[in-house]
Amino acid sequence: MHEKTLEAGERVEFKRKSNFATAVKRLHATSRLYRWAVMGKESDWLAALRRIAAQEEGDWNYSVHPSHQKYPVLKSYLKYTFKQLEEEAAYGAHTFAISGQGENQLAAFNTGLETEYYTPIYAMFRLNDSPAAPSLDVHRPDWKLEGFFQESDGPFRRAFGGSPPIQATYYTDLTDLLFYPDRRRSLDKEHIVKDNLKRFPEYIWRDKPLQQAREEAVSYLEAMWVKTMRRVERNYKVAVPQYYCGQLQLLLPLYLLDGKSADLAAVASHCFDDSGNPYYDVATALTLDQAYNNARLLTKPDKDWLRP
Repeated sequence: MHEKTLEAGERVEFKRKSNFATAVKRLHATSRLYRWAVMGKESDWLAALRRIAAQEEGDWNYSVHPSHQKYPVLKSYLKYTFKQLEEEAAYGAHTFAISGQGENQLAAFNTGLETEYYTPIYAMFRLNDSPAAPSLDVHRPDWKLEGFFQESDGPFRRAFGGSPPIQATYYTDLTDLLFYPDRRRSLDKEHIVKDNLKRFPEYIWRDKPLQQAREEAVSYLEAMWVKTMRRVERNYKVAVPQYYCGQLQLLLPLYLLDGKSADLAAVASHCFDDSGNPYYDVATALTLDQAYNNARLLTKPDKDWLRP
């Protein structure tokens, strides 16, 4: 049975049996950001943030599998940035700032983005004075979005100029961002193909029996893995760091067809064997859209192979 974990504040409906809730159904998944603040119309705040932030190649959109929504990379970026900020705040980090008293209180967090002139961008909020939500709503956000501001903008400077909130931190040791060619690598080919076959180019699996498609995918993976290792050994920048589920990992390009454009990104996790020796465990692969989405949380990836 597949179990899903609910977080505090999510709306659900359920049937009551004795003193227990049964057949619990999530009404809609709500990100931590949306439970913390009323953001307004999603397309509006995304457009506002995109206007103030420095331009990005791909304009915060996917290129391999375009989304019907605008700026999906930017939406994912801010959602997971906020999640990280909340987790760091729980340990005492100054990732949220509060200013003012009573009904005039303001709050702010550092988006981690910059303007084209490298000025930090902050999200600023006012207390949510909207009427109480209907009884079905378990949680009512305490804040509502005021807007996105540069550090030098008057409203932000007056409220938080003395102690602006810090940006999210994903690592303390820069060496975790690098690939070490001398470390052992464990490539779980069968697991990668079994769980991610539909992420491979359609040429490999479309209109073929499942077992044949898997065998061909494994063959492609085996052949291209050697070339991938040669590329990353010659140029450490080929390995792109990503942050996923609290762990730093490295993304490695897989050139399955023409050898010129990457088709997938293999995920290398930092692990230790029984003797305490570090090695890389490669047990899954992402589409290039997924890989860029995860990598952008840390920084703009090197565009040699991973680009929006």
